[in-house]
Amino acid sequence: MRIAVCDGSAATADELREWIRQYCLLYGIAADIECFRTPEELDGADIDIAFVCFGGRAGFLSARKLRERRRRVILVDDNGEYATEGVRIHCSDFIVRPITFAKVVRSMALALRDLR
Repeated sequence: MRIAVCDGSAATADELREWIRQYCLLYGIAADIECFRTPEELDGADIDIAFVCFGGRAGFLSARKLRERRRRVILVDDNGEYATEGVRIHCSDFIVRPITFAKVVRSMALALRDLR
């Protein structure tokens, strides 16, 4: 399984990647986790699940493109008001910052359920 973390902050992306790695180890999921710095970099990526940590136009455009390719998307943003847009484009989950391990566990479980 290929998982993408798309966040402009290297520190935040690395922390999220580590939590996803821990989740995969706990549940015996073989995963390749790659970080991207912009939504545009993510557009052509061959992935199964994407954590898109950009709100606004760029993040939603990228999430919509991924959903059109039948990928699972988890949106992450500071503003919970964007959750409605996430529902409209059929995202697996929406995380309101701050990101915690418990939120990652919930989001991964929802995304994996959608893959079955």
